[in-house]
Parts: sequence; C-alpha cells; structure tokens
Amino acid sequence: MVVDQPQHQLHVYDTADWKFQRSLSVPGLQSSAQNDLAFCTGLKCLYLSDHNGKCVHRLPFRLPSAISKWSTRENPYGVSVSQNNNVLVTCRQLRKLQEYTGVGDFLREIELKITSPWRSVQLSDERFLVVHGYHGDA
Repeated sequence: MVVDQPQHQLHVYDTADWKFQRSLSVPGLQSSAQNDLAFCTGLKCLYLSDHNGKCVHRLPFRLPSAISKWSTRENPYGVSVSQNNNVLVTCRQLRKLQEYTGVGDFLREIELKITSPWRSVQLSDERFLVVHGYHGDA
C-alpha cells in the first residue's frame, strides 16, 4: 500500500500492481510537506500528522468507520506506531516525543537530547526508541 496526499484527502495505491484503489477524504486536513503518516496493523488505522493543524488524524481503514483527530501541543512532524500500538508524535520545537494511545489519549512526553528531532521509531525488541534529527543533528 502506498498513500499520496493531495489537498484534504489521501490516495491509496496497491503496491502489487500500482493501481489506484481509493481516495480517503480527511475533513480539515491542512496540506503541508511536513505531514507524515503511519499505519497500525494491530488497530487497522492510518495515523496522519497534520503539521499546520497541530493535530493527528485517525483514519480507520475499514470503512465506514468514523475519522477522528486529537490536538497536539505543537506542530507534529513525524508520526509512528510503537510495538504496543501507541502513537509516537515527534515535536521538533519542543524537542520532545509525545506518546498517545491508539485513540488519542495522552500517555507521556519524552525529552530528547537532539536539537531538531524529526522522526522516531520503536525497535522491534520493544526496549529502544530511535530518533533522528535534522539541520545538522547527529
């Protein structure tokens, strides 16, 4: 599956033959080159960070299900899903990683030691998070 993001919607393509499958409308989505998305296989949801809207959109992949969203304290950059199906949101200006449940309940904030965190991912052993930076960060 590959997802492309034009204005206010997502286009879904099948990677087996690269044929267009469907469009998913995302009401209120503000287009930005910094928007990111992640898929949670456990919950069968797409999570889309809305950089300009300061929120995360939750799109259940089995339609017709309700699309929901939750606000973040800052413009989100990266979004990923942890091994336990929680959503990890990278907040660059705050230099923090915010963790939410799959439905958007805030769990915790993790302070980061890099200047401009961009994206994070949890390794498969569930013990380590890897964060990479931007603008000269290691």
